Amino acid sequence: MKKLLGLFFAVAAVIAFAACASKSSGSTNGPDDYENVEAKHFPLIKIVSTENGGNSDFVLSPVAKHVKEAQQSWGDFSKAQAPDPWYEKCQIWEDDTDKGAAEVKVRGNWTTNYDKKSLRIKFAKGNNQNLGGIHEGAAYKNWVLLAAYKDASLLRDAVAFQMYRKMFTGYASDCRLVEVEVNGMNMGVYLLAEQQEAERMGLTEPEKKATNTDIGYLIEFDDYYYTEDETFQMDYVGPVKDYDGTVLEGIQAGYTIKSDITDKAQNAFISGYMNKLWKICYEAVYNKKYYKFNSSYELVQFTPEGADDNAKCYDCVSRVLDLGSLADMYIFNELICDPDLYLTSFFMNIDFAPGKDQKLHFEAPWDFDSTMGNKSFAIESTRNENMDKINMSTIDQMFAGLCQTDVNCWDPKTHGNPWMVIFIRQAWFQDMVKEHWSAIDKDGVLSYLQGYIDEYSAPEYQSVFNYTRTRWGIPAGDPELCRSSQRAALKSQAASATYLKDWLTTRFAATDAIIAGLTPQ
Repeated sequence: MKKLLGLFFAVAAVIAFAACASKSSGSTNGPDDYENVEAKHFPLIKIVSTENGGNSDFVLSPVAKHVKEAQQSWGDFSKAQAPDPWYEKCQIWEDDTDKGAAEVKVRGNWTTNYDKKSLRIKFAKGNNQNLGGIHEGAAYKNWVLLAAYKDASLLRDAVAFQMYRKMFTGYASDCRLVEVEVNGMNMGVYLLAEQQEAERMGLTEPEKKATNTDIGYLIEFDDYYYTEDETFQMDYVGPVKDYDGTVLEGIQAGYTIKSDITDKAQNAFISGYMNKLWKICYEAVYNKKYYKFNSSYELVQFTPEGADDNAKCYDCVSRVLDLGSLADMYIFNELICDPDLYLTSFFMNIDFAPGKDQKLHFEAPWDFDSTMGNKSFAIESTRNENMDKINMSTIDQMFAGLCQTDVNCWDPKTHGNPWMVIFIRQAWFQDMVKEHWSAIDKDGVLSYLQGYIDEYSAPEYQSVFNYTRTRWGIPAGDPELCRSSQRAALKSQAASATYLKDWLTTRFAATDAIIAGLTPQ
């Protein structure tokens, strides 16, 4: 019921957004004046359909099946006749370079409900390609074009990727801004990024029809797991507390296996393993009982090294987790303040192949259009900005280590990501976070991000950004967004970029104080 209620308000937000966007920015059917754009400032990805007579409905009309079903469950049948996303056979060009045959379809979950939809490009078998020169020019089968429909700066995804890549050693998608053209129709600015895949992270992939379980597993903490084929659920054992001692309620329990699975034994293995791994962590933190895996991946009690429970807890969980990557992911999420953190797009991986460390790693961050002060989370003043919202953290307060209200700001602060909070009260984890934070050239990273934002919101880019805004509308009427973001969206892409830059400056300083102030609870 809680999830259904959240979706209800999401729909209401979308309806209000669509109405306001169309009023403030013209028809979302798009202008006919692309020729008046002063210059092309980004690489052009051209998608040419080779079937259905060159019809572009495959990028304009689909809505994900589970989104339509959710809408209809509360009586909204406005998208009932929209088709499910499908792959269309296409030819792909990058500027004047023919990249060959591919299939293209709309990708995403709730974002498929928007007019400007994100796309996935899947090159034909044997035709791996590089796009945009990203990932050091490596050729892959799959790429994505992110629409960033509710981010008027069109930069949050790119800034988050750049931030993580500058600060940490784990994998994050490379990216670059591009223009997209479909069947001769210019679609405006998108972000070209990498598909989240095991191959890009160096994980061991199974051979065709293999049944062995000693492979790599890419896993997503995913509220939409019920729409996927290979999934499992987690038993969280007992109450999980945030930094202040608030117990998380209704913890999201679904996980999707995003890497290739070639036999049901692999799903059964990783499902059992992950549940046992969580039990190791939970018992060490809350009950001072210590377990490890034996050679058959069964749990056995043991006495870890260490003079006290703090040291023993660290020794116990460090045998199964790459704790450095978890500390990095905590810092990253404390910086970006993602309201979806308790729901989805939180990735981890583990590789059981010979020579691998067989520890759970946290990397591959994803989906940032709601982050960094765009929605009504982590903003300057909840009283001035969100009189109709409740229980919101402000920009100077802890975020990732505390429970938050739901993604639409309607219920009490009871939601959290269990991986972000299970160790946050532990002295050893706090020390690790402080050590990693102190090793980061924070001024250098912030200066780089500010320069990146300035570069891609400069006056010479505004013509193509304005074209994109006119074609698709702007999110100024979206009630999920904070009023500062709404006001900036009304003005220009540059104004929204300036708001983002100012927010980051404030949040970096706040995070410095938050991490310095961590104390064992």
